[in-house]
Amino acid sequence: MSGLFFDERPPRNYRDWASSDYTFYEALAPELHDLGVLCEPDSREPWFVCEAHDERCLAETLQRFETAVDRVVEQARSPGPAHRAG
Repeated sequence: MSGLFFDERPPRNYRDWASSDYTFYEALAPELHDLGVLCEPDSREPWFVCEAHDERCLAETLQRFETAVDRVVEQARSPGPAHRAG
C-alpha cells in the first residue's frame, strides 16, 4: 500500500500533507483512468499493489503513468480552457 504526493518537499507530518495542493493529482487521476489505471480520484486514498501484479503489469502501469503525467503537464502549458485527451 502506498500513496502519491506531489510537492517540492515531502511532508514531515500530517499538517504538511493536509495543507498541500492536490491540483496535480486531481488532474492526473482522470488521465490515469482513461488509460486503464484505476485509482481513487481522492489523493488521500492509498494505492495497492498485490502479488498478482507481475513485472509486465507494473511496467505497463508505469508507462501509462508517464503518459498521464505528460498529458497533464501539456494541458497546463496549453492556453485556453482545460481539455482532456481521451
